[in-house]
Amino acid sequence: MYINKVISYMNAWEEISQKSNNELFEIIEAINGISYEKMFQIEEEMRTTKGIVVNILGKCLNKSLDEMGWKQTRTKRRMVNLGYFKNNITVDSMLSRHSFDSWLIQRVPLGIKAEICKIPVTIFLTKENNNEYFKRSPLDNFENIEQKLNLIAPLSINYPFLVFGISEKESIFELYNIPSIMEGYNENVVVNRSIEFPPEYYQAGLGILSYFNNILKEKYPDTPANVKIIQEDLVVRMIIESENGNKEVIEKALEEYEQIINGKIKPEEYLTSAAKVLELKSELRIAQVRLENQIDIINFQRTEIQVLKEIISKGLATTAQIVHSKKRLPF
Repeated sequence: MYINKVISYMNAWEEISQKSNNELFEIIEAINGISYEKMFQIEEEMRTTKGIVVNILGKCLNKSLDEMGWKQTRTKRRMVNLGYFKNNITVDSMLSRHSFDSWLIQRVPLGIKAEICKIPVTIFLTKENNNEYFKRSPLDNFENIEQKLNLIAPLSINYPFLVFGISEKESIFELYNIPSIMEGYNENVVVNRSIEFPPEYYQAGLGILSYFNNILKEKYPDTPANVKIIQEDLVVRMIIESENGNKEVIEKALEEYEQIINGKIKPEEYLTSAAKVLELKSELRIAQVRLENQIDIINFQRTEIQVLKEIISKGLATTAQIVHSKKRLPF
């Protein structure tokens, strides 16, 4: 088997490559040692094929790690289930999607707390493994895990981790970096705003935040930036990435937009294009109509529009930094 794909969080791949190269080499060697012949042999030793494909793949990997001096994380004295470990690197294999959640949120923090883990590694088959032997397996695949992480990214997890995707055939190596909201982690993201709206304000607030990208392009066309609006239930996150843009200009634009929302600056005083002035006024009117309609539904008063403005102003006044990148690298 070969490592063809890797998910890296908080520079875990760079960290293990530079500071734990021997351990990485042994993991690669153990994965390369997984073969049908060895799996069939283990299967024969276990004398049954019912529901044990996961165990066979894991046992094949663990046998090689054991021979290289890796130790089991779980003992009678230490209830940490992260597979095998060596020099603060842990390796666990072939997890279902449900087990991955448990691994990432519960088991890894226990390993870190027990000081046996700094960089946890888990392993999944990639979806191109079509052998009948693997079709008996209830395993999730690497691509599903990568998609799931990107759907909830950027993550607020404060420790690095790695997910290896292994295949029967060697191919071009792909590295996927999962973004983090940890402060200072992304030099390209200059603004991160997260606002939780009450249900009655959600649609109106979402529309107003989404329109900021138009303001930035119209008012500051020489400041390259990528504005993303991420919806998570009633939480709306605005992420502004800019590799070469001026952070001060983007922050200034946000402050000005906040003043427009609060009525301290009139659209015609801010924008020179008559068409854009009308467009902005229209967007603000649409937001108010959306809010008033929602308020009518739940029997609120029209004056609640001021609460919406205060929520947006407060959210836009809070700053954090994150990273988002995806690479394809030759192995």
